[in-house]
Amino acid sequence: MATLQLDVEDILETELAGFGTTVRRGHELGSVDQDDTGVRAQVAGPDGTYELTAKFLVGCDGARSAVRKMLGIPFTGLAGKASMVLSDIRLEGVTLPSRRGHFSDHITRRGDHVAILSPLPGGLYRLMFGGDAQLDKDRTAPVTEEEIQEVLDGAYGPGVRLLEVRAASRFSDASRQAERYREGRVC
Repeated sequence: MATLQLDVEDILETELAGFGTTVRRGHELGSVDQDDTGVRAQVAGPDGTYELTAKFLVGCDGARSAVRKMLGIPFTGLAGKASMVLSDIRLEGVTLPSRRGHFSDHITRRGDHVAILSPLPGGLYRLMFGGDAQLDKDRTAPVTEEEIQEVLDGAYGPGVRLLEVRAASRFSDASRQAERYREGRVC
């Protein structure tokens, strides 16, 4: 059974609100400075730059972590050899899988296209796809609606139409891990 990233974020945000913490989306960390008493973070937000101070800073910003990079924490391991796209989308069409299960139950190979389309709650689908076309794409490049529709057409035929992209990102099979998970007052 798949869990939407958005659902995980909602659960965590609700829990954080119970502790009086606000999640700030659309804000970018510019720098981190710390001493024995606390942490100062320079942040750029929609209304300009500001400073946050706290006893501790927790960096929950993923594999491309700005926090980890600013602290100089090595991210060692093996580089990826395959590149893929993961997207949570809303579709219409008659050839779609309707039962939930392990994603491997939903692999489709047609021509040059390999895709995995799994149903999610709320009328959404999770589409994963890869192949030679993904190898040349920059991992930070946005995933376009046209790119997703092209894969849907190639793997499932013209009867499947993309209605909405809720979330989409590129990933690889890289195997890396931060060498440490704490640097002073930053976790």
